[in-house]
Amino acid sequence: MARKINWETEFTKLVDISIRNEFVWGENDCALFVYRAIQTLIDLPMEEAENPDYDDEESAKEFMKEFSGGGVLETAEKLAEKYKLKEVSALKAWRGDVAVVFVDDDYYFAVCIGPYFAVVSKTGFRKFPLTRAVAVWRIE
Repeated sequence: MARKINWETEFTKLVDISIRNEFVWGENDCALFVYRAIQTLIDLPMEEAENPDYDDEESAKEFMKEFSGGGVLETAEKLAEKYKLKEVSALKAWRGDVAVVFVDDDYYFAVCIGPYFAVVSKTGFRKFPLTRAVAVWRIE
């Protein structure tokens, strides 16, 4: 599946909106940031993310546990397998690729925004070096 013709413009808008918007579980969080990035780049229906059934950290963890039997990393791996996303080296990540990063003793869903992976977190929009990724998948 190829990236959309206008993906770069739409992706930049998504990042700008994500920077400005406040973190809210089930509305503007790291998982939904990744989902929206994927939808901006390619048309990939992902029913798991279209109507998230969580509104706080505890229910988000329960949602992931029910889906994948684990947390952020296990959920990302299960989604990547289900949707046949190709795993790539973090240092070869393209803008728009998705990842799981490990920071502050926790895993986060993230999106490559050039030389960094970006995360929508409780403390705001954060950027981390590519080397913080534990797994990266190509979105194409």
